[in-house]
Amino acid sequence: MSVVNALSEQFEVYIKRDGNLHHMAFKDGLKATELAVKDTVGKRNTGTTVKFLPDGQYFDSPRVSIPRLKHVLRAKAVLCSGLLVKFIDNTVSEDKAQSEEWCFEDGLIDYLRQATNEYETLPAEPFSGSVSQNGEGVDWAVQWLPEGGEIMAESYVNLIPTAQGGTHVAGLRTGLLEALREFCEFRSLLPRGIKLSGEDIWERCAMFCPLRC
Repeated sequence: MSVVNALSEQFEVYIKRDGNLHHMAFKDGLKATELAVKDTVGKRNTGTTVKFLPDGQYFDSPRVSIPRLKHVLRAKAVLCSGLLVKFIDNTVSEDKAQSEEWCFEDGLIDYLRQATNEYETLPAEPFSGSVSQNGEGVDWAVQWLPEGGEIMAESYVNLIPTAQGGTHVAGLRTGLLEALREFCEFRSLLPRGIKLSGEDIWERCAMFCPLRC
């Protein structure tokens, strides 16, 4: 939120909490109005609304990429299982507004399944898992496309996309490679002298791997 504020000409926050509607505004990253109660609402009416206008001096263009925004919102719905995310585009006119919504009850598995449902997959259902320790956790879902296809590989840290991967992705790659090597050796599935490499495992692997910390 602080980063968005710093890169915006205008930034406003509305918070419904404890029966009150609170409001605070910023301009050019600096406080424009104090936090104040603007109205009353029902006790059970809660939530936060954020409005901002990007500052063109920090971007090639102040216009928001709609396809990219929709992709990020869809990913948020995946990462927060059961959360309904709505996108309304009224940039043309309010009477022609276009809207989409996403909700994934089974999170990662549903998301990966939708990305690979046009292709032959191995296994048929995504291989998934989750590990938590010392306040941190990582989830994963992977599936291979033996006949090829559009490969989806996404990773996140605390809901933020990490296009370059990260230590959690490196750990997943290493763990899967070692596990499959051990399985192949135990079952004598490979000719003598042949050993699986990372490229063998990841060349046609679709993956979704978020980290929570």
